[in-house]
Amino acid sequence: MAEGYKTDDEQAEAIKKWLRENGSALLTGIMLGLAALFGGKAWMQYQEQQSMAASNLYAQLSNAVSRGEAAAAASTHETLLNEYAGSSYAVLAALQIARLQLDEDKPEAARAQLQWAYERADDGPLKHTARVRLARLYIAQGELGRVRALLDEVADRGSYAVIYHELEGDLAMAHEDYAAARTAYQAALAAYPDDLPGRSLLEAKRDDAARVGGEGAA
Repeated sequence: MAEGYKTDDEQAEAIKKWLRENGSALLTGIMLGLAALFGGKAWMQYQEQQSMAASNLYAQLSNAVSRGEAAAAASTHETLLNEYAGSSYAVLAALQIARLQLDEDKPEAARAQLQWAYERADDGPLKHTARVRLARLYIAQGELGRVRALLDEVADRGSYAVIYHELEGDLAMAHEDYAAARTAYQAALAAYPDDLPGRSLLEAKRDDAARVGGEGAA
């Protein structure tokens, strides 16, 4: 808009002219801004509602699993998959269903659930959890090559170092490489947080590896 008007009338007329020429674009910009603002809020509210609904279904499923109610858990799981398959709650649900299926001596069904969870979990705690449980099931089923592949793909073990070292030990024991197993269990113990209970199981595994390997307990 030009400047240096001689009179207020000239300035007022210039403003009117500018609004006539640019008012439509200005109004459109304002409307788009408001739509983005309120549309964004509506989308966030929708996302929160979806998350809450998925959370409620997961809570129902978890309760059914804890009570051993397989039919109720399966029904809730189906609903969760149909409506919220892309949520982290669906991954958590698959882990819960796998646990129930293992309790019911259905390892193949559990394996399918763990594989599904592993493939869909984002990198982070859920991915680690699914990977570890799947690896343990592979060891139990004697598919040791699959365990090695799962362990080799972990670039950063982070706070899961203890668990992965233990898995290395379990894998070495399955291969009857007792020296490697003892070393892995010792590494797990070295990484074990001082403020956590449960060291005794790792110590027992380490000592068992040493004993079976003819080294004697530590």
